[in-house]
Amino acid sequence: MMKIDYNKLVELLLPTFLRRPRIIAMLRVLVAKPLQGLFVTFHLWRVRSRYEASVTPQVCSLKHAIERTFDCVVDITELDGKPYDFLVEVDRSTDLNAIKEFLDKHKLAGKSYVFRLGDTHYQAGWKNYVQENIITLFKANWTGFIREDDGEASLFLWFWKDPDIAAGGFVYKMRAFSSVDVKETVSISGITFRKDGFPFPTYWREFLISIFPGTNEAEITIEIEEGEDFERDIYIGDYTATDGTYSYQLTVFRFEPPIIEKPPIIWA
Repeated sequence: MMKIDYNKLVELLLPTFLRRPRIIAMLRVLVAKPLQGLFVTFHLWRVRSRYEASVTPQVCSLKHAIERTFDCVVDITELDGKPYDFLVEVDRSTDLNAIKEFLDKHKLAGKSYVFRLGDTHYQAGWKNYVQENIITLFKANWTGFIREDDGEASLFLWFWKDPDIAAGGFVYKMRAFSSVDVKETVSISGITFRKDGFPFPTYWREFLISIFPGTNEAEITIEIEEGEDFERDIYIGDYTATDGTYSYQLTVFRFEPPIIEKPPIIWA
C-alpha cells in the first residue's frame, strides 16, 4: 500500500498562481491534516483486517492468532468428537467471552469445543548468597516548590481595537497573559482577516505573540493599513500547549466596537 504525503499533495493540486505560503498553510490545516488522520486510521484497520482474514481453522493458526490477539498462553488439543472436537486450555485470568467469540468466528462450522481453565503458578528460589551488611543510602533535596494546580495553567489572549491618538486613528492590539510565570517561551500564532466578508487571503495578516521565560504577559500592536475601512477578526493557528512544566488551556476574548472596551489589567 502506497504512502501519501498529503501536505505535498495539497500543494501539487493547488494551481500555481495560488501557491502562496498563507494559502498552503491554511489548506494543510483544513484539508491535509484531517485526511492524514483518516488515512492512518484506515491503514491500521487494513493491517488488522488482513491478519484476521489470514487466520484459518487449523490448530496452529488458531493458537497463534489467540496468543497474538489476547496476549495469553493457550493450548489447543484435538479430540475425537465425542462430544467435543477440540479442547482449549487457557489461564483463568483470560477473557473467555472474547476468546469464545474469536473461535466461533474462525473455526470450521459444526465443530464444537470446550474450555479447560488453568492457574498461573510462580516459583522463586535463591540463585546466589545474600550479603546482609549492605546499606543503601538515599538523599533527597528540594528542587522547587510544590504546586497544587497539578501542572495545569490558563492562557488568555485579548484582541481589541484601540484609539491611536498620535496618528489620529485606530490600531489593533493583542495581549497574552498566563496565570503562571512560564518556564519556556510560550507563543500564540495565527492570522487576522476581514470579518465582514469571505476570508480571502488578500486581507490576511499573520501575527505572533510570545511570552518569554520568567514572565506571564506580552502585548503587540497591529497597525491598520491606509484605506482599510473594515473590521478584523482573528484565527488561532497554533499555540504552545505545554512548556515542559505546565499544560496551558487557551481562551480568546474579543472586544468589539462600537463600544470600545479594553481587557482587564488583572496583573497590575
